[in-house]
Amino acid sequence: MDKNLTLGIRQFYDGHYKSAIDTLLPLGREGNKEACVYLGKIGLISEQYETGKKWLEKVRGYPEADFHLSVIYYEGLGVEINKLKALSYLKAAASNDYVEAQLAAGALIQELNKESPNDFHLGDAANYFLSASKLGNLDAMYLFSKLCFFNVIAKDIVNNPFQH
Repeated sequence: MDKNLTLGIRQFYDGHYKSAIDTLLPLGREGNKEACVYLGKIGLISEQYETGKKWLEKVRGYPEADFHLSVIYYEGLGVEINKLKALSYLKAAASNDYVEAQLAAGALIQELNKESPNDFHLGDAANYFLSASKLGNLDAMYLFSKLCFFNVIAKDIVNNPFQH
């Protein structure tokens, strides 16, 4: 990992955002994906939503960027709330084994199912929870088990998910 990237990330986690910006900005301008994500996160933290969104959109398709773009649209940070667009970004990040996105996609599908059960199926939510479970996430295992326990999705699961 680039020495400046490591320094910028450390500055971010230490809460020294101005220093992190100074360190990460040249890397972000060169297209370094991680630098762009951290610059985007700094934008969101500092409520400079348009700037944060710009940096994240620069690396759209990178799982962590897609995850944070979903937050922007779910929360309406500088944009109109758009849960469908948020779900689209979550699905993109989840398809790259980004566990946080898999959990959030499952949860959002559950939420949307309450509003529109014919359009959003709990079996899809279970599949995201199952994917995160297979990557070792205990929260996902619990959420998947909870859906199964209440027999909400049993009919939607074709194969036994606990088989290899």
